[in-house]
Amino acid sequence: MRRSIPVMLCAAGIGLLFHCGTIAAQSAADEASQPDGTKTPKILGIGNSFLRNVVNCLPGLVQAGGHDFVLGAGTPGGRTLQNHYEAAMLGDANPEDPKARIYQYQGKSMTLREMLTAEKWDYVTIQQASPKSFKIETYRPYAQNLVDYIRRHAPQAEVVFHQTWAWREDHTRMGMDQKPRGFMYRELTKAYHTIAREVGIKRIIPVGDAFQLAAESPEWHFERDPDFDYENPKYPELPKEKNSLNGGFRWMLRPGNAKGTQPGPGAAQPDDGSDKVFYNDGSHANGAGSYLAACVWYEFFFHEDVRKITKNPAWLGDRAISLRAIAHQVVSEGIKPAAPDPDIALKPAHVIVNPWRFHIPPTKRQGVPGIERTAKGRLWAVYGRDVESTRNYQVLTFSDDDGKSWSDAQLMILPRRGVRAMSASIWIDPQGRLWVFWGQAFGAQDGRYGIFAIVSDDPDADELQWSAPRRLGDGIMLNKPTVLSDGDWLFTSSVWKADNSIKVYASTDQGKSFTLRGTANIADPKTRGPDEPMIVERKDGSLWMLVRVQGLAETISTDRGKTWAPVQRSSIKHCTARFFVRRLKSGSLLLVKHGPLDKRVPRELLTAYVSDDDGKTWSGGLMIDEREDVTYPDGVQAKDGRIYIIYDHQRTPLGEVLMATFTEEDVRAGKPVSDKIRLRGEVARLKHSTTNSPRKETP
Repeated sequence: MRRSIPVMLCAAGIGLLFHCGTIAAQSAADEASQPDGTKTPKILGIGNSFLRNVVNCLPGLVQAGGHDFVLGAGTPGGRTLQNHYEAAMLGDANPEDPKARIYQYQGKSMTLREMLTAEKWDYVTIQQASPKSFKIETYRPYAQNLVDYIRRHAPQAEVVFHQTWAWREDHTRMGMDQKPRGFMYRELTKAYHTIAREVGIKRIIPVGDAFQLAAESPEWHFERDPDFDYENPKYPELPKEKNSLNGGFRWMLRPGNAKGTQPGPGAAQPDDGSDKVFYNDGSHANGAGSYLAACVWYEFFFHEDVRKITKNPAWLGDRAISLRAIAHQVVSEGIKPAAPDPDIALKPAHVIVNPWRFHIPPTKRQGVPGIERTAKGRLWAVYGRDVESTRNYQVLTFSDDDGKSWSDAQLMILPRRGVRAMSASIWIDPQGRLWVFWGQAFGAQDGRYGIFAIVSDDPDADELQWSAPRRLGDGIMLNKPTVLSDGDWLFTSSVWKADNSIKVYASTDQGKSFTLRGTANIADPKTRGPDEPMIVERKDGSLWMLVRVQGLAETISTDRGKTWAPVQRSSIKHCTARFFVRRLKSGSLLLVKHGPLDKRVPRELLTAYVSDDDGKTWSGGLMIDEREDVTYPDGVQAKDGRIYIIYDHQRTPLGEVLMATFTEEDVRAGKPVSDKIRLRGEVARLKHSTTNSPRKETP
């Protein structure tokens, strides 16, 4: 007669995130068979929290398939192959050493040897810890040592590799969000297969393949919430993210509060979220990811089509069907994810002239604008649609009535599949030509980026002719070039969050060629981000660069941009956002930033200041727009002195691109005093928001 015992899990250091069902497993005393007469499999997993993600849903799935099994799971959090082998050595030296007794089975703490001999296991699975899974050198020699140890103490068992999965593409840990899309998957897959051959493991559980195949499918391709402000989250709001297989964002107790634990019952808890941090767990599986992993294990070990299971978890519903299908594809049909090629981002986006408006993809989020003005007075504006997403693209429009009305899109920069076209900038060079610059990245961010440009010789023409796109260098540009007094052109770019991230490119031949002249470094990695630097030439010939960090920073070059002093925090207070600084025709400097000079405020109170001493002191303070969620100013000055500033307001849901017109006199007075001032002029607005401004039909 058979008796049942619970499936035994080691919960060291990790909580049960999702409970997908329970199942009775066979006792160690019984050599039982399954209902179909086959032997009940006995599986021992040696891993960490990623193994726990799998076994969260595996028992319920096995039960739904009408099977029994014996499962032991050693899941102490964060353990690497090295950690498991070293714990085994400690246990052999002293079986009572608590550092060795990190596994549990049948309610008892055990050493690894005791776990291996607790049952006559059919299979033993091992895996590398996720942060090291893509670093093949971390497997050696510990994978071989661990496999040899297992074979000595459980010689009847087949040792199997559990291929773990890549993190979500926006996970910032170890700078992974800066790597090319697919980097972690490619590297960990290569590591698991290479090491398996080296140590004699014949089979790999392809969970990582399943995650990647799901991420590449239309149904499970992850999408960020276009209506959520990730840079300025407000407690307790959370994004509504589609198709994630990972834990995603949540509010966690700030490290150091109550020793990292949640307050107990009755404890005082601030209701403003001041004790919380906005955290993205882009590594561990969520419920859908746990279910997918369990489906892979089910078909791998039971040799049965998981698609035959018809019972869906209530919290997944019919979406479970597609996950079972993906598991079947990777286990039984041998289907592998397409190997993404990050070098596709080296090819220019599609430049579509005069796109039919019905061919412009819809969006719920737009902004990050730029503006220019021709000698004849035509205004050009560029802005992004689907900004801050992997579908980011750019549109260009113009106005021939000083911004009272704007044309339909004259140009669309539409990236290739898997590539993001982002952070566009427009500029009229000294020859009167219109340049359109934009950045490209493979996926959301690829750690390399690239600046592309097209040029039109006559931006006042009825039908503009454009040059072929060309790649100028690595990085993201965003802001206009600066023309130095010797005629050299300088533009800055940034390879975000890296050492010497700020790159200064120069052209000495009016744009025929660009070369890297120098780099600037933000010393504190914690303050790095989208640097968005801007350069002005001071009257003494030195170059002053302002940089967006977590606030505002600055650096100086005295050799025309070849070398730069370390980037240091500026005395000018600012939020983490784009600013605008430019030399005016009067010789003064114009600065557009958020709020007062001596106070950091959120993305509100967009204000203009002037300086007569190259940025040492500032005066004026014209309020351009006092509302929340106004940001990313860019500007240009006309020959008659009028200043045009473009910016965005509520990228979602309004998606407003707005323009302000004023003079230096207005800025100095800190209030409207000229007849040139015009605020909140509408350039663009999302279709689903309130009524649009008048549009000028394309000639």
